[in-house]
Order: sequence, then structure tokens, then C-alpha cells
Amino acid sequence: MTLVLVASCSSTSSGTPTPTTSSSVAQNEKSLPYAGAPGVATPLDSSKIDQDPCSVATPAQISSISGGILKNSSKFDAGAGSVDCAWVLADGLGRLTTGVAMETNAGLSSIYDKNVKKQLTSFKAIPAIDGHPGVAFANGGEASTVCNVAVGLSDSRIYLAIANLGPRNPKADNPCGIATDLAELAVQHLKGA
Repeated sequence: MTLVLVASCSSTSSGTPTPTTSSSVAQNEKSLPYAGAPGVATPLDSSKIDQDPCSVATPAQISSISGGILKNSSKFDAGAGSVDCAWVLADGLGRLTTGVAMETNAGLSSIYDKNVKKQLTSFKAIPAIDGHPGVAFANGGEASTVCNVAVGLSDSRIYLAIANLGPRNPKADNPCGIATDLAELAVQHLKGA
């Protein structure tokens, strides 16, 4: 972000100059939210899961929502400062991946903007999760058993949950439901529920 600060002086009634500032944002910068994205009324601090994304759900919770038994989980570097968690299901039933997207400071606006620019192959607002707006979307090329869900933690930060299910998963016809359930676990975790 390019922020230009311009200092000027104004006089008080005693004649002592005091600095004042005015700011202007470069024309290409947008204030959040934009592109039709909803604002987040009660922002959540994601710092406790930024580097520990696997803490949002227990193995039992993952098995309960995923349609399979959890084989293993691990954190990995997702680039741009993001650390994600991958939960791998046994018997080839799929994989769930989650994390706070650190590469953008535009929150849900970044997803809405891609939709406006026709850079997504699917886009659907989902019901708010504990007051936090979200969308299910596809970038293109995803199988029908894959779903990406983004939930606004604040106007500038999103939580991504991706369900990539194997064709034999009993819930393979509802990957967006699983991704939404996982995002809900994360929101509840951040709220301390």
C-alpha cells in the first residue's frame, strides 16, 4: 500500500504552530471491503492459529465431519508467510486443508474481486458462520469433489478451508458442506467456544 502523508502547520489562538497531517491513498488502492464483499462486523484475531492451523480441530472432529477416519495431519509452509494444515483421511477418502491466507490483506474482497473480474469458475455466498460472511468458490480445474470456502475473519483477513475428497468418500457429493463445517470449527475455536 502506498500511503502519502503531507505535513502542514496551523496556528492556535496563542500563535504556536502545531503540525497537522492529511493523507491520501494512491488512486489504485481501495478501502475495505470492496467489489461487493460484505464487511465483517466483529473481527477475530487469527494470531493463535496463524502458525498453528491444525489446532482448530481435534482428530475426532475431523473424522466426524469428513466422512473418513483421520490418517495423519501436518503443518506445512504455504508460501507468503502462510502456514496451512493438511488432514489426510485413511483409505484414499481425501484430504482437508486449511489456514489463514497471509498473502492478501484484502480479506473476502480479494475473492469477490476475482469473481467480478470473471477469474473464478464458480462463486456462491454461503450463510454466515457465527456472524462471519463466507463464500464457496472454484478457481478452475477442480473436480466436483473439491470445494474451497473462504470466511472473513476481518475485513482484511480470510480463513480458507478446502475439501478435496476421494470419489469413494461417502460425503463426496458435498465437499462444500465439509469445507464449511471445517471453517465453522475454526471460527468457534477463535471465539473460544
